Amino acid sequence: VAVGPAGHPAGDGVGELVGDHVERPVDLSWTLFASLALRAASHSGFQAPDAFWKDLVTGTLRCLEREREVELVGAGKRTVAGFSYRIGENATGSMTTAGLSIHAIAEELTDGRLPPALRTRMASTRELALNWIAERMMWSCNPPVEHAHHYYWVYGLERVGVLLGLERIGNVDWYGDGAAYLIQAQNADGSWNPAGYVDHQYMDSLLALLFLKRATMRETGESSPRTALETREADADVRLR
Repeated sequence: VAVGPAGHPAGDGVGELVGDHVERPVDLSWTLFASLALRAASHSGFQAPDAFWKDLVTGTLRCLEREREVELVGAGKRTVAGFSYRIGENATGSMTTAGLSIHAIAEELTDGRLPPALRTRMASTRELALNWIAERMMWSCNPPVEHAHHYYWVYGLERVGVLLGLERIGNVDWYGDGAAYLIQAQNADGSWNPAGYVDHQYMDSLLALLFLKRATMRETGESSPRTALETREADADVRLR
């Protein structure tokens, strides 16, 4: 979103003529994957410059929809705004979790060094996007009603919950409810594939496991001070700890 091919600014959501073909503008998924990769690289000591994160955050804001006011159950009137896949498109759950995740990673890796005005905008955007999710919270599909990228949305809730340190999103215990949903939705062969797409079986299974593992959480390398509960049977098909 922030930067297109060869470092040029991204398009306006329509597409740009490059040579003799139309090149689609950079989308929010690519931006999320780049952010996750750089977060992983930071574990090994690599640090992208703060200017990079400033551009990245500014770029993602171009995919934020217009604000609107809604009535949230038990919370009264709230202002909401979600993120879209590309500029000018409709917001979805998977992309709203992507936008929140990108901003959270940028905050984590810049440690307060982004410009104050931008950090203020990020804070207000976080509230808008979390309100959007609270209004649309569901496990059965990628809201508002998309069956595409269903488990990308479910895994997105894990990232948001972990990165923002949230036990609840809206009034929902996101991990408890999400884990219960995934356990119920698992196929007899151990896989997940809610829409039945042949080419989604492995991808959906991986995304479900990332959620259940809380895979976004940083590893401390230290033992838990609490007593560990683990499977004792050495020949068990699945061992848990």
